[in-house]
Amino acid sequence: MRVGRSYYRSAEFDAERARLKQSGVELEATSQFGIGILSCFMVADRVEVETYRVGHQPLKITIEGPTKYFVIKLLDEPPRSDFPTKPSSVNDDGPPHYPGTRVTIYLRRDVKVDVSQTLDTFSANIDFDTVIFQPGTNEPKVIPRRRWEDEEVQFNSLKEAVEAGYQNLWPIGGLRSRKVTTNLQVIVENLREVLAYSRIPFEKYDFSKNFRGNAWFWLLKGEDGRVSPQRGYLSIVRGLHLRGAPEALRHVTESLGVPLDSDEWRLFLQQLHTIVGNGQMPEPGTEADRIILNVFGFNLGRTEAFVKKKEFFDIWRMLPQRQQRLVVQSLETLNGAFVKNSDGSFDSVKK
Repeated sequence: MRVGRSYYRSAEFDAERARLKQSGVELEATSQFGIGILSCFMVADRVEVETYRVGHQPLKITIEGPTKYFVIKLLDEPPRSDFPTKPSSVNDDGPPHYPGTRVTIYLRRDVKVDVSQTLDTFSANIDFDTVIFQPGTNEPKVIPRRRWEDEEVQFNSLKEAVEAGYQNLWPIGGLRSRKVTTNLQVIVENLREVLAYSRIPFEKYDFSKNFRGNAWFWLLKGEDGRVSPQRGYLSIVRGLHLRGAPEALRHVTESLGVPLDSDEWRLFLQQLHTIVGNGQMPEPGTEADRIILNVFGFNLGRTEAFVKKKEFFDIWRMLPQRQQRLVVQSLETLNGAFVKNSDGSFDSVKK
């Protein structure tokens, strides 16, 4: 193999591309370094390529490693018929009896890979349906063509994303029980009430204009029921996590170390207003810094309070001033109007 030499960076390909362009076909190859074929040998010890074009002899190419020679075998061309016939089976379709190309990768015995899941991940927007035949199943699995171009939004995709975010949290056969599955269904149903989708077409931006399809962002709803980016968004990676302003709010409410009707709480809100106004964080050891630490449970644990304070302000610094102000306004709605329970929930004290 000529590792590191890509046909798509050769003079031969440049000539072919120029010829195609004259016929109105624009072709841009993704190959660049000439090492893509090597990825096969990360999981396989042999690759076979069979190809046949009508009017030419079928070829069978065997590659047994990146340092080995290609073995190219010329096969007899099948007899031609005035009346085309269909293959008798899937295995009979393609070379050497019918036109096409078949690539067979022989996996090493020590390799554990879910072929169906891998194809489902990487066959996202190809031009043809991908049909997967699996042992022990009667019907093949079909991966639809150009899935990224489907503008229909279904909450099933959100459900799949939530489940994928949690799949590594519980070992199979362990805590991932029917109860967990039921809880995930409840979570998804609740998300219907607070999330709205935003479709981003790839062709809208210069850096992705050569791609087809859409990206979907699940954003928090505003009061009008439409997407409201300033409220933050939901991250579904190894669980559900709020990002943006809601994440900052969560850090405060989860570690609240003072009563909501106390002077310490009101002084904390005043400090946040000051920080929003001048953009300056209190110096460590000052009275303003002590007020903030008290809210993060300084009286319950010095080290933990410092950690929680740092986490909160790491998020705070990433927020634009408008969202910082929104955080303070949201915290003010808790001021003396709610009481925090031992389980972390809040009850209204208004009558």
